[in-house]
Amino acid sequence: MSEVTAVCLSATIQKTVTFNNLEFDKVNRSDHYLIHASGKAINTARVLNQLESGFCEVICPSGKENSNQFLELSQKESFPIKTVEIPGLTRECLTLLNRNGNTTTELVIDEKPVKADMVQYTSALLKKISYSLDSTKSLILAGSRPKIWPEELSAKIC
Repeated sequence: MSEVTAVCLSATIQKTVTFNNLEFDKVNRSDHYLIHASGKAINTARVLNQLESGFCEVICPSGKENSNQFLELSQKESFPIKTVEIPGLTRECLTLLNRNGNTTTELVIDEKPVKADMVQYTSALLKKISYSLDSTKSLILAGSRPKIWPEELSAKIC
């Protein structure tokens, strides 16, 4: 049982790429990269669980087209990430770290808009959140609400 449930409406597959010297108009070769499940609430849970293991769990959507990759990444975390599969892709983000200039740039790759009736997915997400809140003490709702979700979803969750 976790103390906190964190809800992420816009989960991502995050790739963080490190360069010694990142330059525009040139071919840049990275030193290394990390790839992980991400999103504001997932990152919040990651920090909370570093402070106390098992403190926070996450509920989030994952796009059907790349949900296997997202689920594999989420299983590497030390806290549970419970997903609701939705149509489309889980969005991807790239963070470019430039060691030489001590700079960072984030690239958010927006996916094509989902053209599906989201009523059943909204209902499934709300049920999963409600069930989880029966056994936790607090709720964190962090990050943006993509346009696929109804405007009143955040209010309904709260």
